[in-house]
Amino acid sequence: MHAPILSASAKSSKGALSWNIQELQKHVGEDVCRNIIFIHAFLGCDSTSKPYGVEKGAGLKLYDTNLVFRYAATVFNMTADTVSKESVILSGEQALVSIYKGVQGQTLNSVRLSAFYEKIAQTSVYVDPKQLPPTADAAKFHSLRVYL
Repeated sequence: MHAPILSASAKSSKGALSWNIQELQKHVGEDVCRNIIFIHAFLGCDSTSKPYGVEKGAGLKLYDTNLVFRYAATVFNMTADTVSKESVILSGEQALVSIYKGVQGQTLNSVRLSAFYEKIAQTSVYVDPKQLPPTADAAKFHSLRVYL
């Protein structure tokens, strides 16, 4: 029988929880553990921007179901001498296309335009640009920050 992943801390007076990291690693698998830093950084952390409206849990689900997002993780885990700047930028853009439910081969700018059309069809008020997917130029710099 395995130890529980999450348990109440015996020493905490505030009811804090403690995580059994070894059990958590077994639960999510070696592949996710190897790429969790990419998922964390790509979906926003202290040193990178956060794509609007996308939560961390969505990244884990997307990693499990989307091959393009999974491939992007492998590119971002390559060393600087084995990957080009252009590959990082392209993989980052395609990962964002996946996050915003675009199809493979679609550009991020076309996903942004489709999202804009969808929002103006639903409402007659101002559409805040931050609610749209990022532009390809913004994605370029986001991807480079994440890779760094």
